[in-house]
This record gives sequence, C-alpha cells and structure tokens, in this order.
Amino acid sequence: MSKLVHAIGFDDAPFERAHRGDVAVVGAVYSRLLLEGVLIGRVRRDGRNATRNLASLIQESRWAGHVQVILLQGIALAGFNVVDVHGLARATGLPVLVVARRRPDVDAITERSLPQEAIPP
Repeated sequence: MSKLVHAIGFDDAPFERAHRGDVAVVGAVYSRLLLEGVLIGRVRRDGRNATRNLASLIQESRWAGHVQVILLQGIALAGFNVVDVHGLARATGLPVLVVARRRPDVDAITERSLPQEAIPP
C-alpha cells in the first residue's frame, strides 16, 4: 500500500499593475487527487513578508500535522515578495519544492533589487 501524501501549493491572486498594498495568496491542500482544503492569506505587494505569512498559514491551519511538502511556482509572490525557501523549510519543518517555467532574468532582478544610484550606466 502506498503512503498518502498531503501537499500544499501556493500562488498569488491576480492584481492590477498599479495596485499597492496586500495581495491575496491561496494555498490548496491536496491528498493525492482529493482537494482537502483551501488556505487564504495576504502578502504585501513587493514586500518582505511572504515567508513569514506562508509559514503562519500552514502552522495555524487544521492541516499543519498532515502536510508533507510545500509546492511553489517560482519564489516570488505579489510582484517581488521573495519567499526564502530555506527559511520556509526551517520554519515549517517541511521540504519546499519550487517549479519555475523559465530561468529567472538575473539582470532584471538585480536592477529591481538595487537602488538606482547603485546600477552602473
């Protein structure tokens, strides 16, 4: 008999380009092909609270003792609110699997994360 695997996958909700403030984040808890539940939270657009908020959503949920893996599509939510994958794994005690459709644009990330005066002309 195979083990039953409980996984939770997170993604952010769509938001307008001009939107500032919090963006909804949805987590779907699955056991094989069965949707067990949904978690809904918020993270700041281009903020720094994604790791903490995802960990809290999981830890405070009724599925905290059942979830065995966290799934993410990329490491940024709500624009550029980067999830610290290793920090999320430490906080929850769960492995984190990140799937990206394409390689990150490192130049664009560097330009966004550095103050304009620090970017060479």
